Amino acid sequence: MHPGALLLIGIGFLAVLAWILWPKSGLLSRLSRLQRESERIHIEDALKHLYNKECASQTATIDSLTEDLPLSHGAVEDLLKRMELRGLLTLEKGLPRLTAEGNAYASRIVRAHRLWERFLADQTGFPNSEWHTMAHAREHTATPEEIADLAYRLGNPLYDPHGDPIPTENGEISPPVGSAIVTFSVGDAVAVTHIEDEPPELYSQLVAEGIYPGMQMRILEKTDKRLRFVSQEDEHVLSPEVAALITVRQLPKEDKPERSQATLASLRIGEAARVLSLSPKCRGLERRRLMDLGIVPGTVLRAELENPLGTPIAYRVRGTLIALREELAEQIAVETVRETAL
Repeated sequence: MHPGALLLIGIGFLAVLAWILWPKSGLLSRLSRLQRESERIHIEDALKHLYNKECASQTATIDSLTEDLPLSHGAVEDLLKRMELRGLLTLEKGLPRLTAEGNAYASRIVRAHRLWERFLADQTGFPNSEWHTMAHAREHTATPEEIADLAYRLGNPLYDPHGDPIPTENGEISPPVGSAIVTFSVGDAVAVTHIEDEPPELYSQLVAEGIYPGMQMRILEKTDKRLRFVSQEDEHVLSPEVAALITVRQLPKEDKPERSQATLASLRIGEAARVLSLSPKCRGLERRRLMDLGIVPGTVLRAELENPLGTPIAYRVRGTLIALREELAEQIAVETVRETAL
């Protein structure tokens, strides 16, 4: 073979070796980093599963972890053994239990997840069906400094948008409040304190019904086939499986569930009203937009112009006309007023 060809072959062979073996940027180095990263994510997901089970006074098992993680039964067993060697858990008769170190690590991951959900709910326009998945991705990449900054910007909230307590930096959490709604009786008046967001297919039904933490309701019917309740004069019907995702606290007997309030959408042209509150269902960018427009409790406005098609309606707010869709105007509770300077 010609010496020049041999030289080219040799150079090519060395280039392939360098591409495979080069420190930090070579193929093997990158594959090793990806493997370590995948291992870390699986460990953090397992820690979070064990943490949530222990907080709920439930027993985590290899089977429950296999259902929650994208791993086979055997891979989960191997993962738990490696976590035990790292001092993150103990295996007692095959059942994993968090150590103090494992609990602290898990608390940090849960804190990051729930803070990101709080951020997505309050300061973005993403639908609540996407919060869990997006927060899951961010919890594994955010640094402790980023999480501390996020908590500060959010005002160090105690609960995520589903009502789950957010651990503090020291791992402390607010005690759970309430019991499953299915344990209450017909006629009981209750307020929602927590909504479980898994499994997603059941949670989506709660989203469709507009159920949210803080919502007040009275139970009208309870059978083995359905739970029926009323909130602000709107009736809802849920299957027992879906209703089991709702945790509530009982309202004092002297309290009654909130009655339906007048909304901005109910104003006729020429009528004025004072803003009482924004619905908890109004979140993210829409809530921020309303507040930026000056639509906050105490603001007085008037319906002035009607679209020939019915919506949007133009309202006079602090000397400015703004147009709002009917579904957004329905999120604004108001009381009518007679005379006002706008």
